[in-house]
Amino acid sequence: MTEIAHLTDTQLKQVKDCEHSLGVIMVAYQQERPVGKLSTAAIGKIQALEKELGVLLIAYD
Repeated sequence: MTEIAHLTDTQLKQVKDCEHSLGVIMVAYQQERPVGKLSTAAIGKIQALEKELGVLLIAYD
C-alpha cells in the first residue's frame, strides 16, 4: 500500500517551492513499487474511469 512520504525539512521546502512556482498542490508518496508502464489505450481507459468516478487513479506494476 502506498503511504504519504516522510520528508525532511529541506525536502518539504523543495516541494512547497515547486507548488508555489507552479500554482498547484502536491502530495508526496513513498514509492514502494514502480509506476506501471501502460499503453496509450490503457491510459485512456484509466483516464475515462477517473473522469467517471471523479478520482485520481495511479497504476503500479
